[in-house]
Amino acid sequence: MLMMNRPMIAGFALNGFDGLLDEIFNASPFQNAREAGVYPPVNVREDENAYTVEAELPGFKMEDVAITLTGNELTVSGSRQCDGEAEGSTWRRRERISGQFSRTLVLSDGVSADKVDASLLNGVLTITLPKAESAKTRKITVRQA
Repeated sequence: MLMMNRPMIAGFALNGFDGLLDEIFNASPFQNAREAGVYPPVNVREDENAYTVEAELPGFKMEDVAITLTGNELTVSGSRQCDGEAEGSTWRRRERISGQFSRTLVLSDGVSADKVDASLLNGVLTITLPKAESAKTRKITVRQA
């Protein structure tokens, strides 16, 4: 289906109720996330031994992504360029993200920086950050005084 650009006021198309529904239900979640400054979307899990961060980066290659850990701040950044306009054609809808991004997450506990692992598979970047020994939960035995 070919989508044409429509005149907009306050983010809504000017072609009536159908246009309003189209804008609400056909909006790209990636475009909205990027506009809100939260790209890439991430999931963060924590267990007693590590944090696991999963970031959606469809179409990215490992060489397009940089990961840094400074103290308890993990930063994922990168860039991607999409194809430009072909001669004699005009974009009617362009949702594939291009350009640079950076996302910083603050972890609550210390991490063993030398044991951090990252992999990119099927557009999902997975970063495993083992907790430092001092940050792991330890059971304390109570003894009788």
